[in-house]
Amino acid sequence: MVLHPALQDWRVIVGKNVRRIRRQRRCDAALDTLSTEQRTLDAGWKSLKVRLMSLPKASTITRSEYDSIEGYVEPQRGRYRCILKTDKFNRIFVNALQRKLVLDELVRRNWITRSRSNDNQGQFIWPDGVRRRSLEINWGRRTSSA
Repeated sequence: MVLHPALQDWRVIVGKNVRRIRRQRRCDAALDTLSTEQRTLDAGWKSLKVRLMSLPKASTITRSEYDSIEGYVEPQRGRYRCILKTDKFNRIFVNALQRKLVLDELVRRNWITRSRSNDNQGQFIWPDGVRRRSLEINWGRRTSSA
C-alpha cells in the first residue's frame, strides 16, 4: 500500500512525537521515584529529630534509670551526642526503606557511630557501666551566621 506523500510526512511527525512523549513519561516516572524517596527521607529525618530531641540529658538521669530509658543526650561543643538503643532507633521509622535512607544520610554526614570496637559487638558502655546495643548519633548544632 502506497501512502500519499503528505500522509507519509504526517506518520513521521506523529512517530517522533510518540517517541518524545514516551521518553518524557519515563523521565517523569524517574523523577516521581526520586521525589518519593526524598519525601520518605524527609519524614524519617523529622521523626528521628523529634525522638532525639525528646531524650533526657545524661546529667539529669540517675544511675538506676538507665535501664528503663531508650537513650540520652550529652550536649557538646558544636553537636549533641545522642546515644540511643538500637531497637528503639529501628522502631522510629515506618519501614525498612525509610530507616535505610536515614542511616545512609547519617553516614554521609559522618554523624553516626555504631561501636568503637568489634570486641563490644555493637554495644556502648553506658554511664551506669552496662553495655547495651546502641548507636551514637552526633547531631550537628546549627551555627548562627554573623
